[in-house]
Amino acid sequence: MEGNLVAGFLAQYNHISQFSDDRVAFENGFFVHPAYRCHGIAGQLFAVYEQWAKENGCRYTYCSVTTEVDEEKTISRLEKLGYERCGTLLKKVFT
Repeated sequence: MEGNLVAGFLAQYNHISQFSDDRVAFENGFFVHPAYRCHGIAGQLFAVYEQWAKENGCRYTYCSVTTEVDEEKTISRLEKLGYERCGTLLKKVFT
């Protein structure tokens, strides 16, 4: 935070996996204000998130990229943080 400006956020939750007894963390959305991008804030947010996940007994974490805005750039950034592609997310728009 700089003054009253929040430069970014990351929302998360964890639960027991439906496929095993492992506790799993899920990144449920993150954002960095455009004026503060490329300053290491995303890396800091994910470092705090991963520490939280470990402290809560999670064996691993999932992140999803669903903004449809610069998805490949976001995926590339997450891969640099050590995340690997896993599965596919599909969307259906109701009309």
